[in-house]
Amino acid sequence: MSDTTHAEPFFQFPISALSYGEGWKQRLGVIVDYCVYEVGETLWDTYDDARKEAMEDRLSAEHPGGFISGNVHSYRIMTGAAVLRVCYQDISSVRKNHERLSLHIKQCRTAWGPPAPVSMPTSVLWDVRNVESGLTYRDLSILCAVYSFIGSKRSPICIRRAGILYRALGYKSKREYSIEMPARDDKQPAYTVKQIKISLDKLQVRKFFTRLSPTRTTAYFARGMTPDETADWLARNLFKEEKFWQENARMNQRLRSLYQLKRLKRSIGAE
Repeated sequence: MSDTTHAEPFFQFPISALSYGEGWKQRLGVIVDYCVYEVGETLWDTYDDARKEAMEDRLSAEHPGGFISGNVHSYRIMTGAAVLRVCYQDISSVRKNHERLSLHIKQCRTAWGPPAPVSMPTSVLWDVRNVESGLTYRDLSILCAVYSFIGSKRSPICIRRAGILYRALGYKSKREYSIEMPARDDKQPAYTVKQIKISLDKLQVRKFFTRLSPTRTTAYFARGMTPDETADWLARNLFKEEKFWQENARMNQRLRSLYQLKRLKRSIGAE
């Protein structure tokens, strides 16, 4: 889960976590607890006896409320919290929150298949909790949607606006969204086209991803690539293929105007 002293850690969770709970504040808290316990359980169970004893000795002198000496779940929680740099005043509810979200995720998996994973820098969730950061829960959920599509891909990927809509609400597919959305506990309404566009524009300005929009409903997203690198890749691997033009006849007029590399770069820079 990344180096704990240098690289920023990541919260890793299924997109279905975004459909859990009665409100976004509760949801974020439960997601943090879920990730902490998942990481702690994985790591603690791999530690040798010497390392476990050293941590037990340290925690016996200083620990948060709800910590129970000799309890494996408490040690797992504190291990995960250390790795993800989460500070707890009390850990009494962490395991219970992990169990509840795990059950929700299992139910979604049983009904709809493996959920799309999300890997999010921990600082993004903290920024959403900080009103002054300018990031809202809507921004975060839309970013989760984009990242769930990109995954570990190292090249640009085409994402349609409709896909961002249902992923941002915690659903892997349009069918799952249409069936499960009416039964949500929080009764959250679907995002509008304008809301999605505003959040995407804000996230792109903050360099969470690079985006090229050849049409109003379709865009190519890349994570960890500069605008120039994205433009180069698209010109080299996609826009030159005749098959692409044949399968996307409706896009032809606008896309062909973007075909030249310099114009592609200017288009991305203006997004």
